[in-house]
Amino acid sequence: MAKYKAAKNLFFKSLNKSVMVDETIELDKEYADHVNADLAKAFPDVEKVLVPLEEEPESVPEEVSEEETTVEPKKARRGKKAKTEE
Repeated sequence: MAKYKAAKNLFFKSLNKSVMVDETIELDKEYADHVNADLAKAFPDVEKVLVPLEEEPESVPEEVSEEETTVEPKKARRGKKAKTEE
């Protein structure tokens, strides 16, 4: 049995187990592959809902340049024009 990290909150009826996001669970590889295949369409925002711990991608923070963090000042709003009577 291999350890998997959950990308979504899941409840396994047949095993009577639940797992929350970022928690680990021990499952057979075949069962985990079956779950990933079944839930691929339900969760299109993630590649796999159960990520094997040895294949987990390293999250390296991207460096942000100063140009991207610079905030441009907002333009001042003009006041309403005064109504003139004719």
